[in-house]
Formats: sequence, structure tokens, C-alpha cells
Amino acid sequence: MNTFIDIDILNGFEFQELIASLLRNMGLEVEEMRKTADGGVDAIAISRARIVGGKFIIQCKRYDAKVGEQPVRDLYGTVMHHHASKGVLITNSTFTDPAKTFAENKPIELIDGNDLQELFIQYSLAVPNNNSLEKNVLPTGFYLLQKTLQSIIVIIKSSKDEAKLESGKRRLYKKNTNLASISM
Repeated sequence: MNTFIDIDILNGFEFQELIASLLRNMGLEVEEMRKTADGGVDAIAISRARIVGGKFIIQCKRYDAKVGEQPVRDLYGTVMHHHASKGVLITNSTFTDPAKTFAENKPIELIDGNDLQELFIQYSLAVPNNNSLEKNVLPTGFYLLQKTLQSIIVIIKSSKDEAKLESGKRRLYKKNTNLASISM
């Protein structure tokens, strides 16, 4: 039996990170934006695929209630401002009818909690069991593994930078020592 984490208990930033991981698994390049005052852009996803590629503005809404029309309108304005191919509003919840109506015939895609679960399963971020499609859940191991891997990558990058710095210091010291012995 799998252990699951309830998406609904994640804070907004954790939800954004999870969506960025999903987009990367989908083969997109993802630029995550600032955590505050993001101007309606939680991430920019780029697909370099021919014909269907483009720049996508991603807005994440971890809501307890339905997402209304105003966030969809705001996303549309942001898509136009950034000259993006499409805007994608992703939520763990659902959308109101006016939100769905506004998005029709516009370069806006709405992904609700059910669609999101299907994407998690399709792109190997979740393993279905009896409860997984009924609730917004992910295997705990995935989320913990993701956080652990992010920490390991930071440590490795830091270690490599320190090793390069030490190596550079040693080369500089040898060069200075050689120059000093030649000058004498």
C-alpha cells in the first residue's frame, strides 16, 4: 500500500514547486518566478518542440474553493502582456462556470484537480490506488525524494564550487612561488 501526501495541505509555494516538477517531467524547460509579487506568473514553461512549441505562462492556485473568473481574466492579460503562446491556470480545486466560459476561445487552458491527478499519473509523479483519484494526493515518497534531491544537488554544486576554488588557489600559489624563485 502506498503512503500519500494530501496536496490540499501544501502551502502555495510547495504547490508551485510540485507543478514545476510536473512540467519538467513533461519535457518543458521551467523558469520559476519570485515567491512574492510575481505579477501573475508563477512559472514560465518553454517547449522547443516544432509546431507545438512555445512560451507558456503558468499560474498555480491552491484553493479550497472554486477558482473564479477574475484569476482567469488576470492570466489572460498576463499572457497578452508577455506575448506568450498560452496561459495555463492549474488548481487543486475546480473552476466556476463563468471562469470556464471566459477561457473559451482564448489561449488559456484550465487544469482542475481531476486533470492534475491524471497528469501526475501520466508523468509518473503518482501511482494510482483506490483513493488517488478521489482526492488530491501524491505518494509521500515522491515529495520527500524531490526535496532530498534538491538538497543533494545544492550540496554537490557547493562542493564542486569549493573544490574549483581550492584548486585555483593551489595553482595561483604554485605560480607565485615559481615566480618568486625565478626573481631571486
